Amino acid sequence: LKHFCFGSSAAHPSHPSSLRDPRVAASGVLRREMAEKRDAPPAPVALDQRTDFGRVCFGAGFLSFISGMVNAVAILELSSTVAHHTGNMSHFGRLLGEDATRFLALMVAFMLGAGVAGYHEADGDALIAGRFSGGLLGSAAAIGAGALVQKALGAPSLALPLLAFSQGLQNGVTSRFSGLPLRTTHMTGSLTDAGLIFGQCVKALRNNKPLPPLRKPVLFLVCIACFAGGGVSAKLTRRAVGILAALVPAGLLAAAAAGLPGALGSREKAA
Repeated sequence: LKHFCFGSSAAHPSHPSSLRDPRVAASGVLRREMAEKRDAPPAPVALDQRTDFGRVCFGAGFLSFISGMVNAVAILELSSTVAHHTGNMSHFGRLLGEDATRFLALMVAFMLGAGVAGYHEADGDALIAGRFSGGLLGSAAAIGAGALVQKALGAPSLALPLLAFSQGLQNGVTSRFSGLPLRTTHMTGSLTDAGLIFGQCVKALRNNKPLPPLRKPVLFLVCIACFAGGGVSAKLTRRAVGILAALVPAGLLAAAAAGLPGALGSREKAA
C-alpha cells in the first residue's frame, strides 16, 4: 500500500537521487577548476625569459637604494649596520659574555621581519608589477618608527631593532620574487654571483664559446650601484636633518608599496 500510494523514488523526478545528472556534476567540477586556475598565482618565469626585465632592474635597484640609505643612516647616526649581519655576528661572537646582547637583538629583529614576510606569504612581485605590497608598507613604517623613536627618545636600543626589523621584512618580501630570490639589503651575494658569471664570460671568450646569459650580472650590478647611491644620499641628507634622513627612504618606500607607480602608469596609458 505504501508503494502504491506514494510510489517509488524513481517515479518522482523531484527526488534528490534523480537530480544527480552526470552532466550537471561535470559542469560544476569544470567551473571549480576554471575558478581555481583563474585565482592561482602566475607561474614563475625565469629571469632570462621575462619580458619586463627593465622593470625588474628598476624595482630591484630602487629597493637596494632604499636599503643602502637606511643602512648608511644607521651607521652614521647610530654606529651600527642594520641591513646585513655578518659583521654583527662577528661582534656577537667576540663580545659574548660582555656586550653581545645588542648585536643579538639586531639579528633577531631582522629574522623576525623575514618571518613576518614568510608567515603572510608576501607577494614578492608586487612592487615590480605595480601592486600594493603590505610587506613593504610595513617595512616603510618600521623605518619611520625607528627614526622617530631615536629623534624623540634618543634610544638606539629601540631604534636599531626597528630598523633591522624593517630590513628583514623587506629582504623577506624580495626573496619571494618569482624570477629569482632578490637580496636587496646586502650585496655580498650579488658580488659573488656577478663575479662567478664574469669568470664564466672570461673563460667563454678565451675558448671561443658562447657567453652565458648576462641578465643576472646586469641586475646584480644595478643593485650594487643603487645600494652605494643610497649611501651617498644618506651622507648628504644626514648633514641637514640627522637621523630624520631615514624618513626619506621610508616615504619613498611607502609610496611604492601603496602601488603609486602602477597607478601612475595606468593613468598614462589611459591618457
